Amino acid sequence: MSSSSPNTTYQKSTAVPSEERCRFSFSEVDVEWDFLTGSRKDEFEKWGLLPGMIVKKFQADKHFFEREISNDLLQDFLRDNQVVSKMGFPSARNTSSNRRKDDDNFNDDVTLVDDAVEVQELSCTETSTNFIFEPLVREDVLTDNGYVRACMDEDFTGIYIQDKLREMLANPSSGNSYIFKKSEQKEFLFHILRLICVGGSMCQAEDHFDAWKEAIKYFYKDLVTVVRKERSEKLNITSKVYHVDPTGTDQSIFPLNNHHNKCYAVVDKDSRSIALIYKPFRPFW
Repeated sequence: MSSSSPNTTYQKSTAVPSEERCRFSFSEVDVEWDFLTGSRKDEFEKWGLLPGMIVKKFQADKHFFEREISNDLLQDFLRDNQVVSKMGFPSARNTSSNRRKDDDNFNDDVTLVDDAVEVQELSCTETSTNFIFEPLVREDVLTDNGYVRACMDEDFTGIYIQDKLREMLANPSSGNSYIFKKSEQKEFLFHILRLICVGGSMCQAEDHFDAWKEAIKYFYKDLVTVVRKERSEKLNITSKVYHVDPTGTDQSIFPLNNHHNKCYAVVDKDSRSIALIYKPFRPFW
């Protein structure tokens, strides 16, 4: 499947100053996410993702060009009072007193996307969990029938690890980091794998990969827009995905400095929507 190549380096905002252009504003869209309901919600709680992870969708007040997403759109989005307060960013405490008189939605004092915050576009070319499963079996992180190989117990910045899969995903210096090439690690599917399997500080890990695999499928399906091309069997992904603050160190977004912090923006140009996945790391101790 063809898709435009993501940026391979982090981008710093080079947005046009807000006073020189018409800013975007945003309103929340009511969505019931399939991957956060029923038994799947119970699993997310088991893995330490809930409570704590917030997933919400917003709609921009006007259409935008693709070239505006990384800078202008996301700059305005992450500074919007509605977004900041609904997502519970640390800077939300400033929004009630810092609103501009001429714009109730915009907060000039919440400068989340500026020269200090990095945004990385991810790739959405991989759509099958075989992209994940087959290399992990080949390299003996998983058994042929999907059981997760155990490893020595270790703590990685507040995440307690007892298996090879989560060690590979949580440990930046893992001996298994070679399994997925750098380009493959920029796939949104790989990021979902890491988000779900690493989980939170109270994660009760799985012995078998199946539950994680199904959760990854639902998560991807709910968030990414896929359309079938006319008169073709090929699928076309229309969403653009961005990793906000990839290092997890900007404390205007996250309350604690930790590389297990995760924030992703899934942008759909046709519907003018942005789904934001926000999981700040909360230590157990």
